[in-house]
Amino acid sequence: PVPKQVPKNMYKKNSTAPAVLPAHEGQSINPAPQCFEELACLAAARELEREEEVRDRKRQMNPITFELTERFGAEAVEKMSEEEKVETYRKLQCTLEIDTDANGETPAMRSQKLKSEAKRRKEAVGRKRAFIEDKRKQEKALEKSVGEIGTILKEMKDEEEARKAKKEHLTALRRKREELEE
Repeated sequence: PVPKQVPKNMYKKNSTAPAVLPAHEGQSINPAPQCFEELACLAAARELEREEEVRDRKRQMNPITFELTERFGAEAVEKMSEEEKVETYRKLQCTLEIDTDANGETPAMRSQKLKSEAKRRKEAVGRKRAFIEDKRKQEKALEKSVGEIGTILKEMKDEEEARKAKKEHLTALRRKREELEE
């Protein structure tokens, strides 16, 4: 029986509803502890990502307010007027706050200390060892790749020989067939 005309619903979608995705194993009635823990971790990771995105958007939208809340806390920033916020932000950006450590030294004072000769020598030896180790790793990787080339070439030769043997065999069969036909 050949149809006389195309069915009306041939090019129409049956449903506009999306496909149903199967639920995660941890969402079953009695999930295995591992599956439930995995599901909880996935949900927590999604929530942390969402919070991070919200935080980044706040930083982009209100950089001054965000910086001040990081420094002074949300309550202190809420009490400030707009002028105070701008003034405080300018103070933070324009003037350098000098932090001191337990010894009372500033970062600039620490960086000006002279290194001992032994310390400089030790650092130089460490850099030299790291350089030599990197060189060894590079050479090892190169040797490994070169070693693989030999096996690849050997495989290619074997394949070529197998092809030649097959070709010779087929030509020999053709000759025999031709001889039998004559």
